[in-house]
Order: sequence, then structure tokens, then C-alpha cells
Amino acid sequence: MTATTAPIKFALPLAQAVGKLMINWRKGEDVEAGLIGLMLFADEGLRKLVFDCAASAMYDGRKVTIELLDDAKIGDDARGDLPEIISVIGLHNVASFFPQAFSASSVPQAVADAPK
Repeated sequence: MTATTAPIKFALPLAQAVGKLMINWRKGEDVEAGLIGLMLFADEGLRKLVFDCAASAMYDGRKVTIELLDDAKIGDDARGDLPEIISVIGLHNVASFFPQAFSASSVPQAVADAPK
């Protein structure tokens, strides 16, 4: 799984939506990246924003699109990995907007290792 930084026209709306989720966290506390990832997966509107940011992301050598989930060869594996795929792409694209909120320990290793 390789996450890439989406153009600002896609990343900014996603960051704004995540910012709204973070309002209840007190300043200075680490955001639970896993919880943000789960929210990105569970909410249809957030999921759409993540897929808007996924244009250059790759999963098993293929571009991450909603159609990937129906791929005859890897669709079942991709479906099983969908929460992680969405979390990696989403967090990769919003972490730079919230550098104080996302500590290195709160971001999944796949996001931390993704090319900037």
C-alpha cells in the first residue's frame, strides 16, 4: 500500500472534515489515529473524500479506486483491507494539516513510511 499526497482541492475538504472530528479533543493531546481511521471508514461522506484523495495511491500494484473492490483477482483481499486502505490514505493526506495533533506514535507505521 502506497499513499500519496492528493491535490489540495481534494486534501483540504478531507482535512476540514477531520478537523471537525477533532474539535472535541483538548489541545495538546495526541489524536487517536486509529479512531480517526475508523471514522473515515464508517462515514460515507468521509469515505468519499478519501477516495477523492486516492488518485495516485496504490494497492498491490493497482490504483486505489472503488472499482478495485470488485476486481476479480484481488477484490476480496482489497475489501478485507479496506479499513486500513482508507485509514492510510486519509491520515497521509490530513496529518500535515495537523502536525501538533498527530504525533509520530499516533500515526500508523504505513502512513509514517509513505512517501511524502
